[in-house]
Amino acid sequence: MLEAPRTFYATKAKRVVDFVGSLVLLLITAPIHAICAAAVVKDVGRPVYFHQSRAGKDGRVFQPHKLRTMTVDGERIHGESRRV
Repeated sequence: MLEAPRTFYATKAKRVVDFVGSLVLLLITAPIHAICAAAVVKDVGRPVYFHQSRAGKDGRVFQPHKLRTMTVDGERIHGESRRV
């Protein structure tokens, strides 16, 4: 099914709705994120975030930033994941 091209104003309105919606969700989830980060620090220590290179659509490499759920050297202990 083909969509009609968006007008200038429809594109700008969508951008504003996306931005405001993202900001509202960020503010709602920030306390939950802070609690989870504190739990990670208490359980496994720092760093709180885990960074890893992954291959995405069309082979593009991206780096997700996730809360750590295992020890700092977990990849070494549990086996190296496939490198990109």
